[in-house]
Amino acid sequence: MAGGAPLEEYRNALAEAVKRDVVWSLTLHFLLYVMINLLFVMYEVLSGRDCWEYLLWVAMPWGVGLFCHYLSVRYLDNSLEKHGAIAGDVAGEESQEGYRKALGDAVREFVKRSFTYHLLFYVMVNVADIIYEVLVAPQYLKYSLFVVLFWGIGLFLHYLSVCGINRHLERYETVAGAR
Repeated sequence: MAGGAPLEEYRNALAEAVKRDVVWSLTLHFLLYVMINLLFVMYEVLSGRDCWEYLLWVAMPWGVGLFCHYLSVRYLDNSLEKHGAIAGDVAGEESQEGYRKALGDAVREFVKRSFTYHLLFYVMVNVADIIYEVLVAPQYLKYSLFVVLFWGIGLFLHYLSVCGINRHLERYETVAGAR
């Protein structure tokens, strides 16, 4: 970006845009967590069953994962700088073009790694759940398949966001250039 804002202002604008998207992602994860758990707890209660087992084995581990997600957002600056150092030393770039490229590489790596973590958790949790249901409570196996399906849809949407990361980076560039 030639003739734009001074480099420090440009860096801050890009960082704000990235953080805003990550905070939005965390907010979406939290809203889904609350809505889905409320629906499942209501279903358990209305079915006359005790919902404590659900809360212990589903809501609590998911909540721990969500808290880890929060921590990754809380310390995003350090994370992006660390990954930027690996992807071309974001902090050390002296030109807007060099900084943009290094930050873009860092964000791409961050998003791909984030997707990989989500995919690994999807596989681990669903395999463990299906094994549990088959061995202990086969009458509830159909509910595990709903989780596999709907979480899989969410994971596919996450994959699409990874594929569209260049569009996000272009938007960040537009936001930074407007300052």
